[in-house]
Amino acid sequence: MLLVYGYILLLFILPLVGILRAVEQGFPDWSFPYLGLVVLDALLLLSIMTARLFENALGMLLLRGALVALLLYFMYGLLTRLRGVAQNWSAVGHDWSQFLLSVHVLMPLLVMVVFDEIAVSIKIPYILLCGGILAVGAVVYLRSRSRWLGAGLLVALAVLAWLLASRIADLCWSAHSGRYHFPP
Repeated sequence: MLLVYGYILLLFILPLVGILRAVEQGFPDWSFPYLGLVVLDALLLLSIMTARLFENALGMLLLRGALVALLLYFMYGLLTRLRGVAQNWSAVGHDWSQFLLSVHVLMPLLVMVVFDEIAVSIKIPYILLCGGILAVGAVVYLRSRSRWLGAGLLVALAVLAWLLASRIADLCWSAHSGRYHFPP
């Protein structure tokens, strides 16, 4: 159970650190996926604070306390960093492709939804394959000299990962009806 709590805390620590570094550096291209993670964290935070997700009451209390402490640290860190970079806000690019990169961060969550209710032993290799495809898309976007080419490949590889996940899930579910033989 401690591993689950640690993983949840990591989901909050990663965007916290990324956004604070991004504020210091004037929001470079690599920082926009962290804004996408904030959307995911906001939904998760609402669930953690309002519902009893785990049976261990002490564990939930400690998790909620740790998340409140992280939020307070984030607010303090953000305020102290904003003082020094207030004059650099004009340097933040308003490029539509950066928004695509922010949304791209949510694709692994959609892939996980596609594989919901499929046995873990079957879905793990395919989730890793789809995650690798999505990671390649993000790296190609960040390294591309042309925004159009980078954004096009980002979208194309996201669609490829989605189609691959959907097809594999369809094959898996069809195997239960006897139409296909799905390898383990």
